[in-house]
Amino acid sequence: AAILKASQPTGLRIGDVLPQKELSKYGQLLPANMNRASDQIDRLGFFYYLPVVIFQDLAYVGKEKQYVCIEDISDLTVTNLGHSLRMQWCWPPNCDR
Repeated sequence: AAILKASQPTGLRIGDVLPQKELSKYGQLLPANMNRASDQIDRLGFFYYLPVVIFQDLAYVGKEKQYVCIEDISDLTVTNLGHSLRMQWCWPPNCDR
């Protein structure tokens, strides 16, 4: 098993099968050690992670997951309304969704 990291959606779907060497067209395989993979995020942005099982030079695709790395929110305030809490905050600059 391996994790493919991409900077944009790959368009691959669960159950797709492709030659292992074609994975590099979609992103970078994260190195695994003792059944674990880790990633160092060095910039803000969107990242896509795709589990793949590699067997006999073929890659069997799992479900892609999106991860968003943004700056922290600021000016968090909470108002107790009795039956609920109202939370308000300021989004980081350049955050559009």
